[in-house]
Amino acid sequence: MIDFREIRIADLGEFIASDWFNASTDLPITTHRARSQMLNPRAKPDDVCLILALNEEEELLGYIGILPDNFATNEKHVGWLSCWWVHPGKGKKVGLSLFLQALITWDYKFVITDFTPQIKEIIEKTRMFKFTPTKYGVRGFLGFNLSEILPRKRKGLRKIKGILKLADFCMNQINSLRLSILKKKFSSHGLEIDEVQEINDEIAGYIKRHQSTEYYKRAATELNWIIQNPWVLENNEKARSEAEKYYFSSSESIFKYHNLCLRDGGKIVAFVMLRQRNKSFTIPYLYVEFEYQIEVLWSIYDFLLQKKATDFTIFNQEFTDIIKLTHNPFFFFREIPKDFAVSIELGQLLDKNMILQDGDGDYVFT
Repeated sequence: MIDFREIRIADLGEFIASDWFNASTDLPITTHRARSQMLNPRAKPDDVCLILALNEEEELLGYIGILPDNFATNEKHVGWLSCWWVHPGKGKKVGLSLFLQALITWDYKFVITDFTPQIKEIIEKTRMFKFTPTKYGVRGFLGFNLSEILPRKRKGLRKIKGILKLADFCMNQINSLRLSILKKKFSSHGLEIDEVQEINDEIAGYIKRHQSTEYYKRAATELNWIIQNPWVLENNEKARSEAEKYYFSSSESIFKYHNLCLRDGGKIVAFVMLRQRNKSFTIPYLYVEFEYQIEVLWSIYDFLLQKKATDFTIFNQEFTDIIKLTHNPFFFFREIPKDFAVSIELGQLLDKNMILQDGDGDYVFT
């Protein structure tokens, strides 16, 4: 018999201190992710944020994680699918049951994005979700990083990671001449860049003025919570030890948020949150004056080149169009899809004129 055990926001502190959690060989959440969830400004104490599937011996068969949030259009309280795992041996038959349990628990107010083709197929079969048209972003490559990318896709390649590192080094040596020329070009954007550690009132006001078409409208309170309570920790011993028992991202050599306030003559013309994971960069949040789009994009290129980024991903439609049509620092780029689905219960809230920021849901955290 399977026991579905619900963990609420108010229960998380006690749960991560429990004997069961500390003895578990498969963790359903990390300590720092749980603490971050406890501080979520949009979460309610009774929100279920984790559902465990346990057998009679209390062995973990699977789990599903949920991030509480609000639809900004009408403040409807919803749950984002955050993670979904089943034990490869013991939990083969509990995956769909876990998912349906989460739907029921959240009264069918469920939102999903950044899912794999396999999960998309499952969601479609339930006929309980409405999809928006697939959005296509751009992933551009500035340097070679085969030693990290390929082993993630094929575990067998971990055996030759040393050879891949050597290949990266040789190709990046050749690539460095090209990048040195590009640095001079893109550093001429003319904007002042101030990297800030938190969102102050001035930046918060700027962001708010540019959020009229957003579904979720994360403000200073939410953005500062994200910055101060990451789900992936940098060079943290406890996080590394828990990472061995946790299937999803929790520890990296480098993990940072770079919050850039861009000005022209003292006036804010853009706010850009860049997320760095080792040498890979994304833009979870981007707000910019239309007439400054080119200068801001060049500023981003300049920053990426300074940080010796190997790749960069963005889904913002206006910026992906500019990247495709203008000179850029990438030796290669490709389109990547991003889907967004809401339960039928929330379908009436979808609007073709509304947008998701790249970081909405838990994408900003990982």
